[in-house]
Amino acid sequence: MVYRPPKHKPGAPSLTTSRPGPNRPDAGAFGSQTDEAQAKAKLPGDDRNLVTVDESYAGGDMEDRLWLFWRRQGKNVVRLVLLVGVGVIAWQGWNLYQAHVLKGLQEEFQVQSDKGATGLLDFAQAHPDTTLGKLAVLEAADTFYQDGKFKDAADNYSKALTLWGTDEKGQRAHLGWALSLLQTGDLTGAEKQLTDLAEQSGALENYRAEAAFYAAVVYTQAGDQTSANKWLGEVAQYKSVPPFTGQATTLQEMIPMLANLKLIPGNGTPASAPLSTAETPPGVSVPVAGKPAATA
Repeated sequence: MVYRPPKHKPGAPSLTTSRPGPNRPDAGAFGSQTDEAQAKAKLPGDDRNLVTVDESYAGGDMEDRLWLFWRRQGKNVVRLVLLVGVGVIAWQGWNLYQAHVLKGLQEEFQVQSDKGATGLLDFAQAHPDTTLGKLAVLEAADTFYQDGKFKDAADNYSKALTLWGTDEKGQRAHLGWALSLLQTGDLTGAEKQLTDLAEQSGALENYRAEAAFYAAVVYTQAGDQTSANKWLGEVAQYKSVPPFTGQATTLQEMIPMLANLKLIPGNGTPASAPLSTAETPPGVSVPVAGKPAATA
């Protein structure tokens, strides 16, 4: 245990004002010395054993070590606590600001959504670098598709695919783009986008199954039974997507007959005109006005 002098009591003579004595040399004797030098200097007639307390001292208890640590590092500890406190306050303030901005964007998004595809595109143009801005392009494309404006839908699905990349919304945009091209009668473009999506290993099964199914429809209409059967076989492996696996089985059984039917808009048929039920075999759906099946 380190010896510490007792605190000065009221009324007691002060060391700084008392006169030097045999065991109390004047202040000049130690005033300019370090703690270590004072510890080594032994007062005349003082039989106490004094030890130097520093980082190398192993005999002190926890109280001594805490006292020594605070003496040497107290200011740094205070600075660290203040720095952490300022950081926490700044972080909380930033979160509150972000929440305020997001709330304002959501309200504006809703107002523009009520205006239809045009309002959504205006919102996307005003906020191109935000998640809601990218979502506005995708929803504008859905709106055009529902309204039978397949050329506008195709253009905006293509733009949405560029914005979203290969994630889930990008896959939805890719399928919408392919089906919009299919509705405009662009069979070559539709075939390419459908097969690209169907072969995308990282895409969700429902998108791949629907893309493969409509690729089979395109090849059936073109009279390419071999390619049609190939893509129907691809659909069959997706057991978790029953709507398209069931339709694929029906389509495969009817390929000889369907090769002679007009299933795809084009060749003079208005893109927005739904196919008549007489031209559509039972159990087989074709893309008409409305969201692509996997995006609904």
